[in-house]
Amino acid sequence: MSRLNFASALVAVCLAASASYGNGAYGQGPVSAETPIFTRLVPGQELSFWSPNFSSSTHSKVLSLTGTISGQGSALEVKFDWLGLDGQTKFSNPIVVPTGPNGTAAINLSHTVAFCPERVSVHLRSASGTVTVDSVFKHECIIPEPATGLMGLLGLGGLTLARRRLVGT
Repeated sequence: MSRLNFASALVAVCLAASASYGNGAYGQGPVSAETPIFTRLVPGQELSFWSPNFSSSTHSKVLSLTGTISGQGSALEVKFDWLGLDGQTKFSNPIVVPTGPNGTAAINLSHTVAFCPERVSVHLRSASGTVTVDSVFKHECIIPEPATGLMGLLGLGGLTLARRRLVGT
């Protein structure tokens, strides 16, 4: 194969790969949404914050809750859930965040789901005492940029070309 034909084939492959990214969400980078949460929970009280979102079975989703809690001697239980590919609700393991000696604590929790579910939520429950929550629930579907795939293909093509030069064919 001449260098011109090889270069043409490489460009065609890159263009085809780039075109395959055109199913709506590709090229947008991460698809995310944020829900600010400011609430006070009494002992045993639970609140859920649901959010519909972009759905994809081929990309992962990161669910996170960041912020602070306050309340002397209190603790917050957090769990994430999502709608599974089978239509059933799936749950993360619950995480309990106690307040420190000064009555406050930082929250920086996350859970990764292997796909971008149609619906996600975070559940907050006072595990002990009255707890004030000031946080943000964020969910982000990780979608590669088209340039990422294109650069990978170009790199592979360059390695192939370099190997051909070394072998002398």
